[in-house]
Amino acid sequence: MTETYPANTSREIARIALIALSYYLTAQLGFLTTLAPDDIAMLWIPSGLALAVVLVWGWRAGIGVFIGTLAVGYGISGGVTALPFVFAFATGATLQAWLGAWIMRRVIKVIPPDTIRETILSIGVLIPISLVSPLIRVTSLCIAGLEPWDDYLVLVGPLWLVRYTGALLVTPFLVTLALRLRKQKMAEAFLWATSSFIIGLALFAFLVIRNIQQRQVEASLQRDTFDMASMIQDKIDEEIQRLTATRAFYDSSQVVTTREFTSFTTPLLNVSASSLAYEWAPRVRQAERPAYEQALREQGFADFFIYEKNSHGDNVPAADRAEYFPVTQINPFEPNQAAFGFDLGSNPARLETIAEARDSGQAAVTPPIRLVQETGDKVSILVILPLYRSGASIQTVEERRASLTGLVLGVYRVQDLV
Repeated sequence: MTETYPANTSREIARIALIALSYYLTAQLGFLTTLAPDDIAMLWIPSGLALAVVLVWGWRAGIGVFIGTLAVGYGISGGVTALPFVFAFATGATLQAWLGAWIMRRVIKVIPPDTIRETILSIGVLIPISLVSPLIRVTSLCIAGLEPWDDYLVLVGPLWLVRYTGALLVTPFLVTLALRLRKQKMAEAFLWATSSFIIGLALFAFLVIRNIQQRQVEASLQRDTFDMASMIQDKIDEEIQRLTATRAFYDSSQVVTTREFTSFTTPLLNVSASSLAYEWAPRVRQAERPAYEQALREQGFADFFIYEKNSHGDNVPAADRAEYFPVTQINPFEPNQAAFGFDLGSNPARLETIAEARDSGQAAVTPPIRLVQETGDKVSILVILPLYRSGASIQTVEERRASLTGLVLGVYRVQDLV
């Protein structure tokens, strides 16, 4: 196939502009084939258009491809900060068209191919050609840290398949049409276009069906997740009501003994299908710590001390800090005895939730954690409700922080809430 170039520079510029405009417009059509905003297009006509114009009009046509890709990329990015990536994408699309045309002219004897063998070969050679743009695109994103290298092949695969499909559907048809308009003699002119279109249409149908099925699966997962979250929230709301009753019990009492705590919370445990335990953790300031620990020892816990976990998971005396929240009353006690004396404030996740509950005056839930009394690998959550000094004003955050006297807790295994 002989390359011809117009002598008129204005005509050449107009052709490049037309190619750039065509690339941009066909890209907009491609975007219409996405099922979700973050999806890639299921049909990318520009990949087939780019190869076709370079095959018909020579390498200068690639300039139009480059400009058109720049326009598409800039329109998507919407800012100059993404220009390096836009240039990388435009370079990939242009190189794919140039390299693809060069390979096809050397592999295929006649364009369009006029034998079954040459037709099959032309369809096959589009496979590696269609990899150029996706490889450059994904590599640039991974180098910039916008995509993980572990997902490299996962990202390249769909981009390649979409561009290969676009090349099959568009390139043979446009090349054949252009040569027909030139009145160039061709044997079996539509063999390449017809066979490529059929294969491309089959791939496009596969892409459509696959994407629809993926959206259906995702929608089903979202519904299931929403239903599960609603169910868990309903259970937590019920537990908060029980914790609120326990807090009211403390608020109305001068002192709550362990026996009274157990008597009050046992009926609540009996009607709860999710609770592992109810707990009380008083706020103990640093100056109060010696007296607090001595009082527990006098109640029969001779070796009692406020403890925390060290880096090896061993129980060690809690380090000096302004305040502590030791677990003091637990129901049931025996299976949760390991938590007795544990300073909830010694753990960052628990401390953050304590601060949230204290400052808001509302119940707060920890992220999934491993309980100090847990012997297996199961994770749990704590629902923490703050208790303030009776009669104190708690209208502001500062007042709530100053008036906090302790925490009422519910302990729940995550699997029991699901």
